Formats: sequence, structure tokens, C-alpha cells
Amino acid sequence: MPKPDIFDLDRVTTVIKVEGTLVNETPLRVGSREEFAPGSPVDNPIIRRADGTVYIPGSSLKGVFRSFVEAYSQSAWSSGVHVCYPGVHKWVREKAPKGREAEGCDTVYCREDGVVESVCVPCYIFGWLDTAARLYVLDAPAEGSPAVGTRTMVSINRYFGGQQPGQLYTLDFVEPGARFKFRAFVYNLNFVEGEANDVKAKACQALKALFQALSRDGLFIGARKSIGLGLVRLVDARFDVYKIQGGSLVLSASRGLREVVG
Repeated sequence: MPKPDIFDLDRVTTVIKVEGTLVNETPLRVGSREEFAPGSPVDNPIIRRADGTVYIPGSSLKGVFRSFVEAYSQSAWSSGVHVCYPGVHKWVREKAPKGREAEGCDTVYCREDGVVESVCVPCYIFGWLDTAARLYVLDAPAEGSPAVGTRTMVSINRYFGGQQPGQLYTLDFVEPGARFKFRAFVYNLNFVEGEANDVKAKACQALKALFQALSRDGLFIGARKSIGLGLVRLVDARFDVYKIQGGSLVLSASRGLREVVG
């Protein structure tokens, strides 16, 4: 039996390096989950590195990216392509291994031994159970020392719809216009030049749609998104395609943002 396409990460054929700048167009807040220090003007500080550098965690970016690709996949391929939700769908094969019947989804196929042979587009890009991710997103540190402001918030009484007495709290956020260094790597999925295989072609389409949305209108990152905080846009991005030639990674193509997403 030939090796399924999803198991091609045992060797490197293509590496795409994405570099650019993220600019927050509205106040940005990614909380550190640390308790405030005595005397601190805020109740929960934004996340920083040990040296005080403000940054956007790669995990925060990747989580938003995956949510976008999941929604895009459901919209673009409404028939026969679904997102994997472990515990909701079943294996396609009826002879799934005992104890694993509730894992997988209706676009995941397994042999009788339970080995996954094909996955949906989001899982193909971001990984799922038996498959590794192809997209790696690094932390995005701020350039220089961006301005950090504070905002006093109120708690709302859910019964009366008004302010809850004595429940004021203060949060800090990065003021609009800060610049963050964005870096990501994509392995064995050449979405810059295109792929012929069906699942790879769809994954390329989804990644292009992601970067198009991120660069044109932006995506919301971090906390308080529903009140307009965290709108971040990608600018000045480049996509460098490296391929294996003679045992070395050699630059094969370099494209600007507009050349890739249109």
C-alpha cells in the first residue's frame, strides 16, 4: 500500500519562510495570566518576555489562524469536507480499533489498524492526533518600546444590565500602531507556487485566504476582541521558497505579499 500523502514529513522537500510586520490597528491586549504585583496600576498585566519586551505569543497567532482556516474550509467546501472534532464524528471505517471509535471525523480515513490516511484541510495544515503540523508560527516581539496604555473596565450585572457596584478593574494594552516582527515556516506545502494534489491544493487555497485576510482587513488577536481590541494586520511580508537541491536548502523563489495573495 502506498504511503498516504499526509505522511510526507519524514523528509523535507520544501520550506517556505514567511517574514513580515504585524501592526495593531486597535488597542492590543494579550494577558499574562499573572497576578498583579502590590501597588501595580493594573489588575492583570499584558504578556512580556523576561527582559520586558512586549510580544504576541505564537500560540495566540496560531490559534486564531486555525479558527480562520476551519471556518474558511467549512464555507469553501461545504460538501464532503469538514473540520475534525474529536468526540463528535466517527471513523469512516466501521472497523476502527476499540476505544478509538469516538475519535476522528467523517473526512478521516483509517485502515483496520487505525492508521490515519487522510485528514481535513485544517488538520492537514495545523496537525491532528496522528499527524504533525506543517505551519510553525513564532512569537512576534514588538519593535522598540511600544506605548502601553491602561483602561478602567466595569463589571456588568447580568440581571439588571447595569454596572456592578464595587467591581471596577484596570487592564493595560498596547496602543495602536505598534509593530511586531512576524515569522512563520511552512513545510512540504508549496502554497506560493501551487500544488497539484487535491488536499494540498485545498490547503494552499486556505493558506492564501488566511494571509489575504490578515493583510487586507486584519484578524483579531488576544482579549476583548468583541469590543474591537486586537485588530492586527500583516504588512511588508515576503515569502521565500526553499527546496532541496544536492542535499542543501536552496532559495527557489521569493514573492511579495501581493504576488501571493493578490
